Amino acid sequence: MVINMRKENGSVLVFVVIGVVLVIASVAGTAFYLGKGQDALFGFFNGKQNVEINDADTGKTKEELAQINQRLLNAITPTSTPEATIIPIKTATPTPAAVISTINITGLSAKENGAAVEWSGESSNGFKVCYSESANPTYPGSNCTYKGANEKRFETGGLTAGKTYHFRVGAYGLDGKVSVYSNDATVIPIGTTASTTLNNSGALNLSASSNESGKVSMSWTLNGDPINGFKEVWSEHSNPTYPEDHWNYDSDTNLRSYTFSGLPSGQTLHFRVGIYKSGQGVTTYSNDVTVTVK
Repeated sequence: MVINMRKENGSVLVFVVIGVVLVIASVAGTAFYLGKGQDALFGFFNGKQNVEINDADTGKTKEELAQINQRLLNAITPTSTPEATIIPIKTATPTPAAVISTINITGLSAKENGAAVEWSGESSNGFKVCYSESANPTYPGSNCTYKGANEKRFETGGLTAGKTYHFRVGAYGLDGKVSVYSNDATVIPIGTTASTTLNNSGALNLSASSNESGKVSMSWTLNGDPINGFKEVWSEHSNPTYPEDHWNYDSDTNLRSYTFSGLPSGQTLHFRVGIYKSGQGVTTYSNDVTVTVK
């Protein structure tokens, strides 16, 4: 059994001051204990390549020398530095940007002591529908109601018949503010005793034709004027109705024509126009006209 203590290139590798002292004390103590203290200790520092201590010199058994060997190795083996633990830093997930497009009021109709408004445009966080007796109502400050991102219609009551009310629709943000407003539209609510169909009783007659690809043009006549506008409707079956079938709303009581576009070419469809009354729907329909789309 051999215990080797070496000095490489004439210099001692120093790990830590306290460690060197402990190693020297361990080597010196063990060497003196084994009877080779002077040769071992001075040989280590004077550059001797090998100072051997074996069982013949010491009288120790091989098992005892093996244990001493292990203690010496443990004393001079540098302790490994533990690896640093890297802790990932969590970053906040960015909030998706709001989707907002131009908002336009496409329909505003009077109803008994109230009004109904429809609009187009997108706002991923919903809308604020505002109205007041002054132009360009705002939120907050005016009478405003929240509607979801997929809603495009709002009706309200409690208005005074004969008064003029202004309506606007705004894009509502997560910060509780309205960033984009629609156009300002006005309406005059009607009283409960007002006529609900025509000022003068009369027939509603419709004609329709297709002269362009995917389009059907409608025109109609009537005796008198509707109060709340028209609903133009179409379907693949006869006598289409609102709101069950495809429809468009026009609040202009002077309107007498409308063109549907984006229709399926080559298909035969049915068309009608109806007189619209707020709160009750269509009260009078025209004749049914069949058209094959060009």
